[in-house]
Amino acid sequence: MWKTGSGHTDAATGRIYISQTFYTEDEAGRVESFEHAFYMQCYPREEWLAAFAACGFDVVGEYNSRETEYWQSGGEDFRVFEAVKSGKINKDNVYSEREL
Repeated sequence: MWKTGSGHTDAATGRIYISQTFYTEDEAGRVESFEHAFYMQCYPREEWLAAFAACGFDVVGEYNSRETEYWQSGGEDFRVFEAVKSGKINKDNVYSEREL
């Protein structure tokens, strides 16, 4: 199995477009492929942190990669946040420390 692809980023919106073709080859050498394309939306770190807090989560870890290397200022753009529920969300989706 292998893939080829391309992509581009709209710096103004933070939207990333990725187009890929996946290939598989069986034991007889027959190759099949399929196309796959999608958009991802990027947000600044501060917006993620504010959203987590507004939804009642505490960020307990922030990493550069899935290998859990801790994120540092000036690090790569890819981040994994580890968050735990810290409070309650009320019926209007507004964070509240108290029970409803």
